[in-house]
Amino acid sequence: MKIKTNETNLDAKKLQQLFSLVHKVVAKYEGRLRWWKRLKVHMSYYRGMGYHCKATLGGTNIWMRMCIVSYNDVERVSQVFAHELYHSYGYNHKGFRRFPLDEKQMAIIKKRFPNMDGFIKPVVEKPKADVIVLRYKRMIANKKLWEKKLKFSSTKYKKYTKLVKTYEKKYPERIASVRG
Repeated sequence: MKIKTNETNLDAKKLQQLFSLVHKVVAKYEGRLRWWKRLKVHMSYYRGMGYHCKATLGGTNIWMRMCIVSYNDVERVSQVFAHELYHSYGYNHKGFRRFPLDEKQMAIIKKRFPNMDGFIKPVVEKPKADVIVLRYKRMIANKKLWEKKLKFSSTKYKKYTKLVKTYEKKYPERIASVRG
């Protein structure tokens, strides 16, 4: 099982441990999921209340979108993942309860993960960039670019000035109507 995308502020390693434990608990009754190693979980926030999740029936993808309140509860995250895991086993909604884990199974999970405090990633603040230095670097780069363009344009100007003088000396009567 791999957490493919994690757009939440929860640690992916901890979530992977929780989901592996849920699978282990479910596997006691259902057997090991054949494609457990290829299972991909996509995590993100949901703007509304509750959650919006889906899993491919008998497949290898699970999408979990939950509101911030739902992500703060180990029981709810475990139940929702177990629900989607049952879809990966191939069950329809008629084949299992809405929250498939019973009290004994939840006790095993709660014993290992009593709350979600350890799941939150530490906030790392980026150092503020000095805007003056950034602007100065950009100005230097732009100056070099315009110097190249200036050299290119002055070379082209000299080239066409020579060509015009050559044509004026060589063909004065033919270009008289154009010179004006």
